[in-house]
Amino acid sequence: MAAVLELNNVSKKFGGLTAVNNVSLCLSQGEILNIIGPNGAGKTTLFNCITGIYRPSEGRISMPGRDVRIDGFPPHRMAELGIARTFQNIRLFANMSVLDNVLCGAFCRTEESILDIVFRTTKFKMAETSVNSRARELLKFVDLSDKLYINGSSLSYGDQRRLEIARALALEPGLLLLDEPAAGMNASETNALAALIRKIRDKGTALLIIEHDMRFVMEISDRIVVLNYGEKISEGVPEAVRNDKKVIDAYLGEGDQ
Repeated sequence: MAAVLELNNVSKKFGGLTAVNNVSLCLSQGEILNIIGPNGAGKTTLFNCITGIYRPSEGRISMPGRDVRIDGFPPHRMAELGIARTFQNIRLFANMSVLDNVLCGAFCRTEESILDIVFRTTKFKMAETSVNSRARELLKFVDLSDKLYINGSSLSYGDQRRLEIARALALEPGLLLLDEPAAGMNASETNALAALIRKIRDKGTALLIIEHDMRFVMEISDRIVVLNYGEKISEGVPEAVRNDKKVIDAYLGEGDQ
């Protein structure tokens, strides 16, 4: 599979604190890569470097398939390039309907001018019809098609997570980053989330995930990268990482395997 993301010796420093230190990794199309590690290991900082919230202090982040270096690009440029993310704390438009939440993401892919919108030209109406259809397809994909007109804040926690993922998918990303998607979920919701992530992967989207639920991580990952104190200490398939002594000592512990 073609590589969709490549990090070469990426570091991020905040004054005298090094949050991410010399991390390299590669993610391929249709692959699920999980980043794990103790609290404070640098996982979210690395995510923020990839998505343009932070500029790396050193190193290079690139999309090999597009032959473009992306470190330092602002978040809206990342979205244009097909990189979408969700956050650890759910960030829905709580007082908007489920459908409207997804439409907000889908309209980022249209090309109408301000005049098209103001005067509701034929071009705008065609785009509006297309985007509405796409949003409904995505909500069916995440099993929310029966809740189109419910406010986002009225959904259950698990449904809110799925809605947030649907909104991110509306950007038509080649790379989707999920920050602790299973946090706070019960067993049933976690199983449904795992099935959804596999469906997304099977459509060719690459997924980069931060997650603390080790059973979930071991079940869905194609590969795992382990960070500790900002440094990569292990990388490989789940079974290899599970049995890596450095990982056991730093994070998993004998009882969590």
